[in-house]
Parts: sequence; structure tokens; C-alpha cells
Amino acid sequence: ERHAGIDEVLGKLLALLPFIIHKLKHSLASFPGCFLSLFWFISVTDADYRYYTGLQVTKDPGVLLVYTGFIVMILGCFITFFMSHQRVCIEIIKGKTKSKVIVTGTANKNKMGMQQKVKRLSDQLADLTPGS
Repeated sequence: ERHAGIDEVLGKLLALLPFIIHKLKHSLASFPGCFLSLFWFISVTDADYRYYTGLQVTKDPGVLLVYTGFIVMILGCFITFFMSHQRVCIEIIKGKTKSKVIVTGTANKNKMGMQQKVKRLSDQLADLTPGS
């Protein structure tokens, strides 16, 4: 006749322990005020309900600084992702009889739109010359 060792018995007990606790919790669920803590059964009797409201009044002088930082951060994200950085350079080279005007521009987004803008600006400058 073979006797089960202590390791085997503890292994079976530990395997069944979650099932036992689950069943015990569901059987005690019908009793209000009862709590189960592993193998201890605690019951609260003669308890009256107390109704109360907790209010807290605080003063936080740094909240305006936090909100200001948040607004600046959102504006920075908007400028970074939704606005195009454009640069237009106009160079005037003076000659003996005529001056030469060079119009250039760069943009990080919408390069074709920037090219049209530079072309339109150079056309407007060409229309202003007295010799044309």
C-alpha cells in the first residue's frame, strides 16, 4: 500500500485552493457585510449607515503657470506641424548702367507653391521697373 507524500498532498491542496475559495465566496455573497480573507470569516453586525459628503477647498497658485505652459505647448505643436516655414530673399546687384534683382525662396513644405510665389513676386517686381 502506497502512502502519498507531503509534497503530493500539498500539490493537490494548492491546486484545489482557488476552487474552494471561489465556492466559499459565492456562498457567502448572500450575506451583506461579510468578508472572506483566506480562511477567516468576518461579519459586521449592528452597523448603521452614515451619510456624509467630503469637500476639500484648496489653493494652488501654480495652476495658472501650468495652464499657460499647456497652451504654449499646444501652440508650438500647431506651428511645428501645420505651418510652413518660408524664406524669401531678394538680392539687388548694382551694375554700371543697370541693376540686377535676384529673387529666391525656400520652404520646408509645399515647395511648388513657394516656387509659384517667388515667380509671382519676381513678375510684380519686373512690372515696377521704369524701363519695361
